[in-house]
Amino acid sequence: MRKILALDLSVASTGWALGSPDGDPAFGHYTLPSTGNDIGKLLAAFQDWLSLKIAGEDIAIVVFEAPILTPGKTHITTARKLMCLAGVTELVCHQAEIRCIEENIQTNKKRFAGHGRADKETMMHVARRYGWDVQRDDEADALALWVGGVCTFAKAHAGRFLAGPLGARPLRAA
Repeated sequence: MRKILALDLSVASTGWALGSPDGDPAFGHYTLPSTGNDIGKLLAAFQDWLSLKIAGEDIAIVVFEAPILTPGKTHITTARKLMCLAGVTELVCHQAEIRCIEENIQTNKKRFAGHGRADKETMMHVARRYGWDVQRDDEADALALWVGGVCTFAKAHAGRFLAGPLGARPLRAA
């Protein structure tokens, strides 16, 4: 079965989840190099990583989180980097003939955690309830995007996610 790749884009660390809708995905994060104002260097590193990530994989769709731009808070260089990371994602997917979809963060959080404003700890908690040993919030966000991809584009395999966090496995006591 063709795979879904989900990306939680960030200028520091991109979370990713990759797998077939009928199983559990692999997941992790990619730490981007610190490049200051050199946006080209950042984009080249990301393009190289993403191209290698999709190489040899039978990916049907890439789902990525829409850039979050907070007026008055997001620095212009950060905004440019985030928008450009989204553009590079779409470019790499276009060149590889992979469908690429941008997902709103509130939609993603609501579907996965039950609330559009779920915080980082909640997202990690829900991911762990599904049995995924996430260590970072960007991994949890990527897994949430992957679940959204399954629910939207592989409906035959979405049953285990349709109840949202209530349908997840009980969290084991520490």
